[in-house]
Amino acid sequence: MACYLDLLGAAFAGMVLAYDPDIIVLCGGVSLTPGLIEKIPAAMKPHLFSGTDLPSVARARSGDASGARGAALIAEQQFAQNQY
Repeated sequence: MACYLDLLGAAFAGMVLAYDPDIIVLCGGVSLTPGLIEKIPAAMKPHLFSGTDLPSVARARSGDASGARGAALIAEQQFAQNQY
């Protein structure tokens, strides 16, 4: 788990440095891992420049179904745009 957290922290730190997000939202099966969300900020910190603000890390409201819901919404929008 320590190796996984280090890799995840490095990946999220890269996103923080590139995009400066206010929040990182986890969804899918990874969002169900007990205690993971609370450990991510500490895992990002060694991979960031000192003084870099850490974004909040939260679980998606729809939990592990968020990706499927998003895909369904996109399909619905595309279908609606092609109807005459």
